[in-house]
Amino acid sequence: MADSFIRQVVNELADPHGLRQARSDVESDLARVRQQRDDYAAELARITGADARERLARHLWLDSRPNDPYAAAHWQAGDSFVNKEPWRRKADAALAVIAGKEK
Repeated sequence: MADSFIRQVVNELADPHGLRQARSDVESDLARVRQQRDDYAAELARITGADARERLARHLWLDSRPNDPYAAAHWQAGDSFVNKEPWRRKADAALAVIAGKEK
């Protein structure tokens, strides 16, 4: 009992304001925030990755032709009347908003 009391007194003298614990808590919080940031960056990269532009452009094209049962086939085949560039620009704009890189 006396030994534990002496240890407590020594610890309080060495760290009278509990700064070690506070620093430990801050470091833990910082590690958690960094992990959340990394998780968010990975999810954002997945959502706005290389194939996202083409997938979104295709989706927008299909959505604009709800009554055309062959719309997907036309897109896939690259038929001459399918101008993909306007749909890719729309996809680029949407992905820029998602990524926080608006013009």
